[in-house]
Amino acid sequence: MPYSLYIIIGYVFYVLSIVVHVLVIQKKISYKLINGGRSESYEAQRKISIVSVGVLVIGLSVLISYHVWPEIVASVAGMIVMGMLSIYWLLGLFMQFMGTLFEKKFMVPIVILGIFSHVMIFVQYFV
Repeated sequence: MPYSLYIIIGYVFYVLSIVVHVLVIQKKISYKLINGGRSESYEAQRKISIVSVGVLVIGLSVLISYHVWPEIVASVAGMIVMGMLSIYWLLGLFMQFMGTLFEKKFMVPIVILGIFSHVMIFVQYFV
């Protein structure tokens, strides 16, 4: 697969993830369906979703920088950042598997897209 396809898959991951959290913030998706159903109230989950959107926007910004300046992929710093994001999303996948049925059915495939994208970009450093 070409490198730019990994970037596009990453964009899909970030957009879908942000949309889910925005829908939770807007009360279109119940707060009980995400965060493993552990949030005690809508307000508690709203704060978590806002922070999650912030983290996702940072990751999306990194991905955009990789797209705009592809030479970053060849740098050690770029490799380290993408490796860290790959590990972060892998941990997120394990958390989704321990979550609600909604997370297992809808979020796991989305997170798998993110892991695939980030790992393949990470591998580009070695190619």
